[in-house]
Amino acid sequence: MLIMKVLVTGAAGFIGGQLMHALWKNGHTAVGVDNYSYGSADNLHFDDHDFSADVIKMDIRDKEGMKALFEQEKFDIVYNIAGIAPLPDCQSDPVEAVSVNTLGLVNVLENARRTGVKHVIQASTNAMYENETEFPTVESKFNPPTLIYPNTKYCGERFCQSLP
Repeated sequence: MLIMKVLVTGAAGFIGGQLMHALWKNGHTAVGVDNYSYGSADNLHFDDHDFSADVIKMDIRDKEGMKALFEQEKFDIVYNIAGIAPLPDCQSDPVEAVSVNTLGLVNVLENARRTGVKHVIQASTNAMYENETEFPTVESKFNPPTLIYPNTKYCGERFCQSLP
């Protein structure tokens, strides 16, 4: 099995913590990043391992910090799970939501491109399908979302497709 060095952004969130644990159980080296604005150290404690020491307190928008981390660690894969997810928080502060969920992702993507990361996996949301009435949804007939949170994720997906 190929052992990989993996970055997990949003590592202290529920999904991020579970991902850190799964990667570790499969023999991979995982480094986490989280600013702890929504994440919790509680999500990093498991019966068989505590990942607190493997998570760096940093915001994915920190250009210099993320640049240094990518250059130092030489990641094979990045999972971008970080973001502001609560719909009310995104609706009440759309500038912050776009800054974190979209521009933060662009910072991750640019550092990944610059340092030769093989794969970036971007977390999406089922909220993207808020305007759909037919399920399963045919992607060619997709109706773009209207709420702030799914729009930040939608824009992020477009960036993932357009940046080399």
